[in-house]
Amino acid sequence: MSLTGVLGLSLGAFFGYIAGDFINGEVNKDNTYVYPSQIKATNLSPDKGSYSLSTLEGNIGNKVLLTINPFHNAKTYELSLLEFNGEQIAENYNNTYYLTLKSGENILKIDFSEKTAANQLVSAPILDKNYENIKVDFIYEDALENSSCKINYSLTNGYDIESFFLNNKKILLDQNNEYNFSLEKENIVRVNLVEGIGGNDVYNDFLNKYKNFSDYNFVDEINKGDISLKRLAYVSFINTNNQKNISTLAYTNAVSTALLGIKNIQNVYSAYIKNDDKYFKENITSSNYVKLGERVYQNKEIEYYRTNKNISNDQCDFSNVEKETMSIEAYLSQYYLPLNNVINYQIEENYILDDSSITKTDDGYELTLNLSSQSIVSYAKYMMTTTQGNSFSEQTDLPSFSQITLTISLSNNLLFNKMSTFEKYTVYTSLSNADTEANGSIIFSYQEKEMPSLTESISYQEIKNV
Repeated sequence: MSLTGVLGLSLGAFFGYIAGDFINGEVNKDNTYVYPSQIKATNLSPDKGSYSLSTLEGNIGNKVLLTINPFHNAKTYELSLLEFNGEQIAENYNNTYYLTLKSGENILKIDFSEKTAANQLVSAPILDKNYENIKVDFIYEDALENSSCKINYSLTNGYDIESFFLNNKKILLDQNNEYNFSLEKENIVRVNLVEGIGGNDVYNDFLNKYKNFSDYNFVDEINKGDISLKRLAYVSFINTNNQKNISTLAYTNAVSTALLGIKNIQNVYSAYIKNDDKYFKENITSSNYVKLGERVYQNKEIEYYRTNKNISNDQCDFSNVEKETMSIEAYLSQYYLPLNNVINYQIEENYILDDSSITKTDDGYELTLNLSSQSIVSYAKYMMTTTQGNSFSEQTDLPSFSQITLTISLSNNLLFNKMSTFEKYTVYTSLSNADTEANGSIIFSYQEKEMPSLTESISYQEIKNV
């Protein structure tokens, strides 16, 4: 699934084996639907408080809204325990939490206790250490127990939030897609970051050494030992991603073989645009029985559209699709792929295998990169979200990649011009495993391009001619 691996939308490549009314769920004898994820909730003190969940069942990766309601009768009670799948959750000030479903049974435990004396002075919130790649501000009025504290933060380019913790309890996004918590006696906040497009120090060192890229033959530089192939590939990736304006068109064809040798063919068309700090992405996919269209617009927040209607080959009508607005952090927590990355792979030096190669061409270079499965972890997580709501093709685990090969046409200025990809991987579902081979291509442009309106269609004719 080359392009699915590059920019596209893989639907697990197992769609289409099952036809008709069974696509959206497995029907029991009593005509109820069985989903792969359920919540088993226990309130240890129902006389002291209650809770509500937006649903008790869903699909892997779905967000479920939990609202906590301590009682205020003759006595006033407060939340004393919130645990989800064995992980303790820090108390949010507004008592709302987004829970992310995993496969199978999800265990939620809640308890309440009599409220202790309020308005006690507590320690001001601090970070557990200094972090190089994130700046955090704590917004609160007074350092009083149970008062609200909101987390504001800014990230170095190339890093994203994986999670915040308060005193080793996880802080979850609330229904406003914000991180907040109720102040405790001690308030030590820890941050887990995931690396996106980093490497600025490496890139700057490279710029200092090679002032004008086109003046050098980097095959010669590699042969002399002045730079490694892996470093050159990494720098070229950063250089491409750092361009002010980028647009791409992409296509992938994935062929999967599942139970009894049944084959499924999946086609994906994708487009991507970056203008400064504004981003756009479209994915249109179709297989034997399933069609799906997706559009994402990012400025200061995300506008997200997804539909399985009005799709024909490489076109989708989004005009009547409901818009979902969310923060960038909320989008990443649900779909994993940052839009500031032009491709879905991480071309880190330690992800590039030793049997990769480079040759000089008339126009620049040709890179053949064999990557480890670590290069595609975020994309693999994203793949699981694309099969939600399709019970027979619902993925039960991350797809397993046995081969990822990128063949990149690189300019003398170390910019990606074209890319072809080949992937071999296995998709895991409750019904069967599907072995998949995918081929794709992507073309890059660095001219400024307008973001299309929601009703404006994109032409994929250029990628069809590649």
